[in-house]
Amino acid sequence: MGLAKEQGRRARCASQVRQLVLGVHLYAHDNAGEMPGNSGYHFSVTNYFRPGPGGPTSNESGDFSGIYPNYVGIPDAFYCPSGPWRADSPWGNSGYTAFYGHFPWHGIWGRYTTYDYLGNVTTDFRTNNNPPIDINGDRYLFATSIDDESGMVLVTDYNNYQPADDAYSFTSHPPASGADGAVNPRDGLNVGHLDASVIWKAENDTVARYQWETGQWHKF
Repeated sequence: MGLAKEQGRRARCASQVRQLVLGVHLYAHDNAGEMPGNSGYHFSVTNYFRPGPGGPTSNESGDFSGIYPNYVGIPDAFYCPSGPWRADSPWGNSGYTAFYGHFPWHGIWGRYTTYDYLGNVTTDFRTNNNPPIDINGDRYLFATSIDDESGMVLVTDYNNYQPADDAYSFTSHPPASGADGAVNPRDGLNVGHLDASVIWKAENDTVARYQWETGQWHKF
């Protein structure tokens, strides 16, 4: 039963990935073809929303936050239904339950989501390789324009992989039990491409592509 429910959530999650990709396209069409960048809070944090000083509906930094609310208007579209968080989940110890919370120690509005946006990624975090290199030392190109190669990866389910443990410290799709008690041995994730196609990839079919912190990678 748990596995069947997770498969349904997985399908809804895939639909939301496609919605986010299309939101990026709509944003670009209204902004001289310019694709949103990564987080205005920190370029390496690919799942962070950072609006501008006007609050939740203002985005002056031209990052992924700018697709809300005009191009993707439902806050929960930014939260995979398999994951632990929603748009109204309390955030840390702040007690905020809005889509955006205020971080007084930084003096900013912002919030993590459960999808990674990988548009306009041109360097990796630790080594500043341009373009980034994956865990095998191979170059990996990300889309910088909506006219780039259609199969480039743009939005994925959020995941945080630690090679030292060969395990995720976070994934939106944990293993789930089937009706016969069998358990999926490994996780997986939805991968959305520039052409808005979305595929499910089992964890053992993924590669650590983007290093965002020492010992921490995004896989797809």
